[in-house]
Amino acid sequence: MFTKDSHTIIVSDKFGDVFRYPLIYTPFTDAELTAQKEAASKDPHASHTNPSNGSLVLGHVSPLNFMLLTPDEGYIVTADRDEHIRVSWYPQGYNIESYCLGSLKFVSSLHILPSSPSTLVSGGGDPSLKVWDWLSGKLLGDIPIEEAVEPFIVVKRIIGRNRWSENDEGGDDEEETASKKKGKGKKARKGKGKQAQALSEDGEQGDEKPGDAMDVDPKGEDAKAQPRKILAVRRIESVTVEATTRVVFSTIGSTALFSTLYPTPSSSPASITTIDFGRPVIDFVLIPGEGLAWVILDSSWYPEGEDKNEAKAERVKLI
Repeated sequence: MFTKDSHTIIVSDKFGDVFRYPLIYTPFTDAELTAQKEAASKDPHASHTNPSNGSLVLGHVSPLNFMLLTPDEGYIVTADRDEHIRVSWYPQGYNIESYCLGSLKFVSSLHILPSSPSTLVSGGGDPSLKVWDWLSGKLLGDIPIEEAVEPFIVVKRIIGRNRWSENDEGGDDEEETASKKKGKGKKARKGKGKQAQALSEDGEQGDEKPGDAMDVDPKGEDAKAQPRKILAVRRIESVTVEATTRVVFSTIGSTALFSTLYPTPSSSPASITTIDFGRPVIDFVLIPGEGLAWVILDSSWYPEGEDKNEAKAERVKLI
């Protein structure tokens, strides 16, 4: 992420830390890196070193999923894997202004409405988008999306695996997991055999064969696990044309782009408009002031029965 002047780059790492770098910077020398590692090894509170000579802005205790700067660049808003949204000063990130708490699952996307700079919209694994007054951390409302999104999710996932696909053919990680399960199954059968033998000697369950209840086919366990549709918001944006503002969002593995009017009249629930492209939406870009969006589609996925062809970006009108 760049600052407005394009002179500073802000990035986060897998440890949950946020650093800022000048566009043109001087990295550490080998001697400086060695000294830094030695100092870190003596500090029990140091999580890791910073080999790229960046300036630390802030840190979370879990990986970050999303971050953004407020329009005036006075604050940085960060969201992590553990449902937390934190509003910190920028660049003095050690000063925390507020927390936006209330999400029940991970938060994967944030957006501050240009038409209402005090309003933050967040989304992730929850069945609704949440609307906040980010400066105070107050929850202003929810926009239910699950019912509208679920029919368009075509990429499913088997829980516990790190691979997204329609039919999940498996890979090295699945083979390793199956191997571990296989070993565990042998131990379980062995333990059950001893238990059955002891019960037989006592005359309580003498007709039970060793391993009857504990025999588990490691492959059979995977066979029973069916791919599930997972709701995960990919991106949230907004577009305003002639005083009409719509919040536009996409979700991972779904073939549609979704939008809703903002603000929704208090007398009626939010109505979700969908534009279905027939292929999973990877990303989209809004054209400011025109109510148009360029949408990038997944070229590796195609409906069953159709010939594979190259996907293309499409332009659609939202307002």
